[in-house]
Amino acid sequence: MDLPAALYLPTDDGYLATALTIGPWDPGLQHAGPPAALLAREAERVSAIDGGQTVRLAYDILAPVPVGPVRVSAQVVRPGRRIELVPRQATFALVMVEARLITLRSLGSVVCPFRQAM
Repeated sequence: MDLPAALYLPTDDGYLATALTIGPWDPGLQHAGPPAALLAREAERVSAIDGGQTVRLAYDILAPVPVGPVRVSAQVVRPGRRIELVPRQATFALVMVEARLITLRSLGSVVCPFRQAM
């Protein structure tokens, strides 16, 4: 079986979920990981902080996510030079599934206390 090259393929108005997004419970539904990754990618794509990094992600996926076309809406609601707040929403297979991502992006280094202990 030939697998697609990516989780999502770009289309004129968003993306198309491929077979790689299918979860283990139903062939018509996505695993939550691919939509979460797509929302995070879009948050980083619209960020206005050059060289910034994502320091906090909070996802709400409140219903099963169907396999099919995906549209992602994006806006920066709290712009800044060092910190910005970037929420995202997505529409999956022409049905609004509550899939939201709140992203906090920051400029500068962020030290993870767990990495220091290693």
